[in-house]
Amino acid sequence: EERMASKLRFKNRMVERTESFIAAWEEEQRKLLLESNAKKRLLYDKINAEQELQQRNRVQQRRLEVVQELQHQRDRERYEDQLLEREKLALINKIQVLRQRDLAAEDASGWEMAESPDNSSNTSFKSCLEGSDADQQTDADPSSSVDEEQNATDPRKSVDEEQNAVDPEPAPASVVPYQRTHSDFLNSNEEEPSLPSELDRNRRKMLSSALLQECQSE
Repeated sequence: EERMASKLRFKNRMVERTESFIAAWEEEQRKLLLESNAKKRLLYDKINAEQELQQRNRVQQRRLEVVQELQHQRDRERYEDQLLEREKLALINKIQVLRQRDLAAEDASGWEMAESPDNSSNTSFKSCLEGSDADQQTDADPSSSVDEEQNATDPRKSVDEEQNAVDPEPAPASVVPYQRTHSDFLNSNEEEPSLPSELDRNRRKMLSSALLQECQSE
């Protein structure tokens, strides 16, 4: 009975120790599991944070690239606009130069028309004066007709006189005056001379016609 009792006590003691050992082991495993879970959670959080940071960096980099592309596009458009503006200014300058040339040509033709006298009135006036002068010469010098008759009868004398006659020197070529353009007057800050008005031209015509009538009446 004592041996059975001791065996029973030993059995109970072993069972208690085994249960306590198993409980301690389970507690330790639970702690290890909690620690590993905490570490995993921290690791996951760190990985997620790094991924978010990388994603943000990629988004920021892409945003910067888009901004740079837009800036380059704006610069290119601005440069193209400047080129177009320069071409526009060049064309405007060419148009102004052509207009100034046309205006200068019109001014020159207007001056020539204004300075050229009325041919019809002048020719009639000259013919009238030449007729009156011829009458005076015939009245004043009757011997001229006799000289003409002698020259007609003596052709050799007339030929000798023509050979001995001195050829008149050719008139110097008229120098074309320099026509100042509209731009020259603008650059020199001078007032551009106005062309002769229609009233002046009419006055000249009336004066020439009055002189012609006076000549014809005489």
